[in-house]
Amino acid sequence: ANGGQTAMTRAIEGQVDRGIYISSHLRSRAVDLGTDANFSVLQNIVRDMGGTIANEGNHFHIQF
Repeated sequence: ANGGQTAMTRAIEGQVDRGIYISSHLRSRAVDLGTDANFSVLQNIVRDMGGTIANEGNHFHIQF
């Protein structure tokens, strides 16, 4: 790992240790999927599960 990556890893680990989460991904409440998935079908499934979905260009961001 390079210096910047190591520093970022330490910063995120420190935040998590203090109960601070800068992303739902860190709490296992979000996932990104490639845009080759069928958005309409995926949107219905995610909404039925109480989540949200957003097209972020190169991927779909799903959050619960």
